[in-house]
Amino acid sequence: MKKSEMKRIENAASRQVTFSKRRNGLSKKAYELSVLCDAEVALFVFSPSGKLYEYSSSSVMNTTIERYAITSDKAEETGKTTEEEIIQKEAMCCTSNNIMLHDVTNSLETIRPRLVEDRGGKRAEPPHELDEPVRKKLELGL
Repeated sequence: MKKSEMKRIENAASRQVTFSKRRNGLSKKAYELSVLCDAEVALFVFSPSGKLYEYSSSSVMNTTIERYAITSDKAEETGKTTEEEIIQKEAMCCTSNNIMLHDVTNSLETIRPRLVEDRGGKRAEPPHELDEPVRKKLELGL
């Protein structure tokens, strides 16, 4: 069997069919890798028109992306990354997210009574002074 030369497919219809088939095949391989090897897999594919196709073995793609960011940052700093270092950084990230979630929850509990007040038949708007501290914490990643 002769191997075909790897070059761009000139016919637009053939190129689209090939893209679709190969994208599906790549997604299938990512799924198989995650199941067979218990690997955490994330896959992004952008079509020539810019449409995003994604696959994640994790139920939440963001956890895989955060794990990647932590791992790649640590690898750049030290040139190597141990599993223990990754776990420690992930734990710090989770703690930070829990603190932020706690602050947001407290803010919501504070404004909830004002939201349900009835002012002349109209629902009350949330007070903006409570939005600022939450916004700042979100910007700082706290």
